[in-house]
Amino acid sequence: MGLGLSLFVEAPLGRSDWEYLFGLASSSAIVWTQAGFLLIRILFLAADDLHLLAFHLPLGARERQAGFVLLEALMVLVGCAAGLAVFGISAIVVLGPPGLVLIATYLLIPVLVTYSVLQAGATVVALACAALPVGRLRRIVLVALLVALLAGSVEVSSRFLVGASEGGPVSPYAGLVEWLRETARPWPLALGTGALVVVAIAVAVALVAAPREHVPAAAYSRVRIGRLGRGLLGAYMLQHARSQQTMLAIVISVAAFAALTVRPIVHPGLALTLLSLPGLYQYAASRRLHRLQGHRRPAWWQYLALALPQMALLALGTIIAVLVLLATRPASVGEVGGHVGASVVGIVLVTAIGVAFPADDANPFSVLIGGTVCSFALAGMALLLGVLNATPLVLMSCVVALTVVLVGLTVLGIHVIEKVEAPTCAP
Repeated sequence: MGLGLSLFVEAPLGRSDWEYLFGLASSSAIVWTQAGFLLIRILFLAADDLHLLAFHLPLGARERQAGFVLLEALMVLVGCAAGLAVFGISAIVVLGPPGLVLIATYLLIPVLVTYSVLQAGATVVALACAALPVGRLRRIVLVALLVALLAGSVEVSSRFLVGASEGGPVSPYAGLVEWLRETARPWPLALGTGALVVVAIAVAVALVAAPREHVPAAAYSRVRIGRLGRGLLGAYMLQHARSQQTMLAIVISVAAFAALTVRPIVHPGLALTLLSLPGLYQYAASRRLHRLQGHRRPAWWQYLALALPQMALLALGTIIAVLVLLATRPASVGEVGGHVGASVVGIVLVTAIGVAFPADDANPFSVLIGGTVCSFALAGMALLLGVLNATPLVLMSCVVALTVVLVGLTVLGIHVIEKVEAPTCAP
């Protein structure tokens, strides 16, 4: 509607403040779409039980795949809309009908085109990985490529933003719009037609390249540890080491650490916090171990069995990060301690989420709900501490106290769950 309206209504385009703002928003919309696509892909990486729900219907693998694509697209679009809705509504209120032109040009088309191209590219890459000797790691390879693409997109956008101070376009997409406005008449029709063609080709490629049958994801990787290693690690540590979620967190953390080492937008040690992500699935994934020995082990022992493997992975990652920083950025080694502390708090937090919202069979909706509830709780506590205007010592004391309380509540939750399930856990 906005593109059609632009044929009759003159939008405030040109070197105006609104074009500058929407140019920034277009770059943000593209990055948000990539980040949302990556997040949904990670959460749905092992959600094979959702495919099983549709097996009783007279549908083929491609039809089920198309349904999941629509669900994924809807979730990505809702996420982008939540982040950009206030800005879009403000533009409509201030500018009137021309605001619709700007929304369609700088927000809607970039999101649709970016998602369509990502979907087609991911399908083709997944098909290529199935033919390569990567075995069970093919989905992790796909996620690694998506992380690299997201990092490259942020880098390109930042370079354009620096060039905008010299009169250049504020984003790659804004530069494309300027070029079309100077060369095509009418440019909205050319832009809309080009976007429609790209989306149609991407959708066709995604449907043609979709696998003819559903290949379930492997929950665990084949890591050969040996009898001595199995005896030293124990069942819980071994389960955590072989989990695909652990391998995925390592890949993402290494990619983020490498990118921040090359271009330190923030401290590279921040990537260590990503190693705690497998804790979201740890309690549900080790449920069989609970049933084998849960009636013989107290709740605090089970909590330690869930937290210690994550702490061991964090310790290993910290050692490697410190060695790399000593070789590349020695002055920043002293700041690693703060990020390690934040990572420990993150491990406590995600373990509590995994117990309160157990992701049985890698259920992504349980993780989404738990993460949303946790985000609201953290935002409320952050606002409260900000209103108090407390000193850093008081803030640190509050964080430690809340962490201790959260550990206690998690142990109590494990005790209640095991007590309820005790009749069904008997050998």
